[in-house]
Amino acid sequence: TDIVGPVLTRIWDVPDSGFAERLKHVIEPTFAVDYTTNFNRASSTPLLSDISDYVIADASRYTYGVNNRLFYRGKTVDGLRGQTREFVTVGLQQTYYSNRQSSQYDTSYSSSSTARTQVDFSPLALSVRVNPSSTIDGNARVEYDLSGGGLQVLTVGSNINVGRSNANVNYSRRHLNLTSKPDDYLSASSQWRLRGGRIATAYSLSWSITQGYLVSQNVRTTYMSQCCGIQAEFQTFNFPKSSGYPVPADRRFNVSFVLAGLGTFSNFFGAFGGGAVR
Repeated sequence: TDIVGPVLTRIWDVPDSGFAERLKHVIEPTFAVDYTTNFNRASSTPLLSDISDYVIADASRYTYGVNNRLFYRGKTVDGLRGQTREFVTVGLQQTYYSNRQSSQYDTSYSSSSTARTQVDFSPLALSVRVNPSSTIDGNARVEYDLSGGGLQVLTVGSNINVGRSNANVNYSRRHLNLTSKPDDYLSASSQWRLRGGRIATAYSLSWSITQGYLVSQNVRTTYMSQCCGIQAEFQTFNFPKSSGYPVPADRRFNVSFVLAGLGTFSNFFGAFGGGAVR
């Protein structure tokens, strides 16, 4: 059950503004109740891939929070009404668990983990999204444990779109255990389209700041000619020294054929790759 409201709204004109003629502020209190009934052999639920696979039976979750939304309406030009855009969104929420074990399997929070101590209340989660135009947007999320765990998760990201090109960068910091070091991580990607979109090139990387090495890099180029095309991809994955793998890195090169409306077909012999020596 989800409840939203009462919704409070304030609208005011800003004739002296250079980008908008009207602003709107909306405040939305929220409350949600989630109950899972009991069932036989609940403790035998398999944990296959992530914590969302596990179900806590005969348990309730009560989530409460508030959302703040800011809208603007662009200037009227040549008699055409300006576009309305939600350019700032700020949300704050927390969850109470009737069964403390549920706090380790709540996918609404990035800090949920089986390694985390069972608690009655989730961290206080603050999420912010800024989207002033179709060219750029930014987002951030903070999860703070009020029971003594402190800052659990911090993520910050931004995306830029210019013409046929786009780029994004994301930084995350996780500190779920006070006895260990925080885990800092940076990822970025970009894509360019040339010749009317027939040629596309993309690059992405993942960097573990805590361990001080690039986890992976990927470069992909695609050329399309009407109904079909060809795609080449090179990727490298570095293993940390503590992983125990016999090689420090794995590098692969792959060539694929692209058919419009059907998808991508990789070569039947697999990717060319193997171990690499630093």
